[in-house]
Amino acid sequence: MKDVEQRLQALEAQVRRWRRTTLGLAAFGLAALVLGAAQTQDTTDVLRTRRLEVLRPDGQPLIVLAGNDAGGGLVELRRGEAAELVLALSAESKGGMVRLGTGGPAGQRSYGELGPTHWRVHGKADQMLWDLGLGPRGGGALRLCDPDGETVCEIGAEALLTGRLALATGSTELEAIEPVKDAPLEQLRVRSLQLVGEGDTVIGSLGKNESGGGSLELRAKEGGAVLRLGQGPAGHGRLELRDRAGELAGEFSATALGEGALTLFGRKERPLMRLQPKSEGQLPLGGEFAIFNYSGDQVIRLGVDTAGAGEVGVFDRQGEGRIVVPR
Repeated sequence: MKDVEQRLQALEAQVRRWRRTTLGLAAFGLAALVLGAAQTQDTTDVLRTRRLEVLRPDGQPLIVLAGNDAGGGLVELRRGEAAELVLALSAESKGGMVRLGTGGPAGQRSYGELGPTHWRVHGKADQMLWDLGLGPRGGGALRLCDPDGETVCEIGAEALLTGRLALATGSTELEAIEPVKDAPLEQLRVRSLQLVGEGDTVIGSLGKNESGGGSLELRAKEGGAVLRLGQGPAGHGRLELRDRAGELAGEFSATALGEGALTLFGRKERPLMRLQPKSEGQLPLGGEFAIFNYSGDQVIRLGVDTAGAGEVGVFDRQGEGRIVVPR
């Protein structure tokens, strides 16, 4: 009996030792777990969900990540208490799509769409206002609509380097204006036009001259003007012939009375001969022919006097001389 009691006491002492050891190990394990959780942060490589929303305190979504009806991805940004849509990025059947909106309740918001083939703007009633993108014939196209969404203008590029313009007014249907292939150009409106030769050298030009009128100029390949047709200082027509250096050699011009005058020039653009009308005030008398020396002094004059008879004048360099008329 005494042996049994001794054995029971020994077993109880052994149990107490194991209990203390077990509690110590449990406390150490719990402390290690707490310290490890404080020093490490679990991360998830993949988060799988059908829809993800970032909500306002009242539960309205501000950011939405989901799938759309076309089977592609969708990102939406919303604002305000009504969670109005202001930006949407989506994958459509024909490519990516960006939609920008002004927000606001239904019937009071407009938005624009930017896709791979078009750029559209819609009004507050969801009506189309304008569309810029690919046309039905493969070229670029622009469509403009009235506030009701009715198309009033279409501009498009067709095949064979041709364009197409269609206009409508009121309830009138679009009337197309299409160029005929190889048809001549009816009208070209430009401020100036240049003809360019080899090496981008300007060999001709059509534009405005110093007098403010129109001017046509042809140049030599060296660059100097050889022919100039335009308006003179007095506002009348004038044709100039020049040498390859650009020096004036001949001039044919109109006078105030609607008559013509011809002048030939020598070196340094000094006149040599001039054929022009002669008048007394506004009264025309006839023609006059003058010859000049190389200094530009008139030395011979053949013309008509006030009586309608011919006259010949011979002069020196100072302008002194005599005039011969028939008696």
